[in-house]
Amino acid sequence: MNFLEPSMLRRMVTGQLVTVVLFCVVTALNLLWQFKKQDTGSVLDKDSRILAQALVKILDPGVSTPAQMREKLTTIHALLDETLQIKKLEMKGEHLREEFGLHIKTLDRLDIYRSPSYTVQPSDVVTPGPQNLRSQGRAWRLFTLVDDQQGLTVQMAQNIESIDEELSDLIQKFIVTPLLWFLPFAALVTYHASVRGLQPLRALAKSISLRSPNDMSPINHQKSYAETQPIVNEINSLLLKLETTLERERHFLADAAHELRTPLAVIQAQAYVLKQANDIDAKAVAADELNAGIDRAAALIQKLLLTAKVSVENYIPHLETVDLCGFVQERMASMSVLAAYKDIDMELEAPHSCKVQLDRETFISAVDNILDNAIRYTPAGGRIRVSVELVQGIDNVVLRIADSGMGIPPELQERVFERFFRIAGSEQQGSGLGLAIVKKVLALHGGDVALSPGLDQRGLSVSLTMPLQIVKPFIA
Repeated sequence: MNFLEPSMLRRMVTGQLVTVVLFCVVTALNLLWQFKKQDTGSVLDKDSRILAQALVKILDPGVSTPAQMREKLTTIHALLDETLQIKKLEMKGEHLREEFGLHIKTLDRLDIYRSPSYTVQPSDVVTPGPQNLRSQGRAWRLFTLVDDQQGLTVQMAQNIESIDEELSDLIQKFIVTPLLWFLPFAALVTYHASVRGLQPLRALAKSISLRSPNDMSPINHQKSYAETQPIVNEINSLLLKLETTLERERHFLADAAHELRTPLAVIQAQAYVLKQANDIDAKAVAADELNAGIDRAAALIQKLLLTAKVSVENYIPHLETVDLCGFVQERMASMSVLAAYKDIDMELEAPHSCKVQLDRETFISAVDNILDNAIRYTPAGGRIRVSVELVQGIDNVVLRIADSGMGIPPELQERVFERFFRIAGSEQQGSGLGLAIVKKVLALHGGDVALSPGLDQRGLSVSLTMPLQIVKPFIA
């Protein structure tokens, strides 16, 4: 494994180990905080009070002499010291210095007993109760009990610094050290568990790698896991889209080849006639037919190229601000010769100016296709009306081209947008790509195309609706 490359396995193992370490650290900090939060002094004072009261009851100045009291106290202190040392040995495994001192004296300050470890130097004024003080650079908790009846003063001192040290030792012994021993084992177990957990992904990758490039059938993974099922579903969805796209393109290529066969056959035939013709008139007729066939083939190829261009899924139109009214006048002027040849009257209803964003190249093809269809399917002496209308409130513009031609039956109006579809019985030659191109171009501009009855309720009206301002280019 290359550790410089991203790795899901490394992320999983690292994440789990970091979680374990953080849990242990948080636990240790919580223990320390809970201990610090408690009033340690009050706990020590309670124990010291109980022990001091017990010592006062054991010592009876009226019965025992100072020497006898010292003997008793020496024995008691030895037992206490031995108990504390045994406890510390169990907790830490090593001998520690004494952290407990005992001082007993009479009310007139005559020492009865002073333990060797008692290094606290209290003031001459005896203050009953607990107090904190420092002696010889160390912090102590001193508890003083004054018993007037027995005439004794009992002072017990405990080093409170040792408590923090003991807590640190406990954390190190029961948290840090086990964690250091546990981490390698946890890393090994986590690694193997993660490897096993990622096995379905490797199996899925292997099953995909063994598939044929032409196999678009859905992936049928034997075991369906909650984590891999979304991947399988998305891949199957992508395969279905690819299969649909490839099937559509196969049909497109087959239809394109079929459509090109006719003009190429005409070209071939007229070229042969031109070659075999003996007189000038026959050659001229053959040359005219040859040129017409070449024009039809060129127009078909141009439409095929445009169809392929606008059908690309990631095609982004090149938008520019255009005066739609002037643009439409320009396209109508380019078609005026064909309209005049059939004595068709073309009229325009439009405002003075209408600024829109267009991809000029594709939009020219869309408008020219509609105007060409209107001229070809409108009988001689007919009419074509072009209008530009602004839709108030929604910032849309509608370009409508209506004619007085033969129209399209309502049941076929959806199908005419399919590529290479032509209405049966039509005498006009065509490729069946015109309206398919128009629909694609309008989709690129965020608009749509609709068909309705034309002039005098017998022709065809083609309405192109699109926004004035395209904030984001639409991808077909």
